[in-house]
Amino acid sequence: MENMHTESLLGTRMNIESALLFIRSLVSETRPVNITPEHKMAYRVLEQTIYPSEDLLFDNNRPFANLYTHCSIQFANRYNVNIDDPLLQRELHRIIDQPFHIGVERLTSNMNDRMRNKLLDPIYPMSKFFKTLTIQERDEIFSNLEKSLKLSCNHDAFMGKSWSYEEVDRGLKSSIKKVLVCNKAN
Repeated sequence: MENMHTESLLGTRMNIESALLFIRSLVSETRPVNITPEHKMAYRVLEQTIYPSEDLLFDNNRPFANLYTHCSIQFANRYNVNIDDPLLQRELHRIIDQPFHIGVERLTSNMNDRMRNKLLDPIYPMSKFFKTLTIQERDEIFSNLEKSLKLSCNHDAFMGKSWSYEEVDRGLKSSIKKVLVCNKAN
């Protein structure tokens, strides 16, 4: 009878819920099966993995908790609000809920903009308006820009092609995976 019950459960596609129910029946004290402490421990590990306690859920996601806290501090300072302000929660969830590729695109664009600015900073004094420059100063700026753009790496930076979406995506995912693997080891 027991084998028939086991075969019927295993013969169909077992979902997590039915698997847990099956294991629970094996480790219950009422069923006459030789259950070892290891069986019970295995069940508890499986159950905690699928239905972790709030404390375990928090501990298993410490990197996310740290980033969430850091972002909370940044937004609280930017908007001069406290943790209970709906604006803070709305801003945090706007970031959390956005598709991953949007963040990659924004970071790629930001990195390319910074590279372009680094290229232009020594060539063009941003403190001066272009119309206030003398003809000699303008000619010198154009000459320096032309020399700088002849280098392919500077040309790519100026055109916003220093960093590709694929490079940034790969780098972010690699870094995130390292944090997640490191967290599991602790």
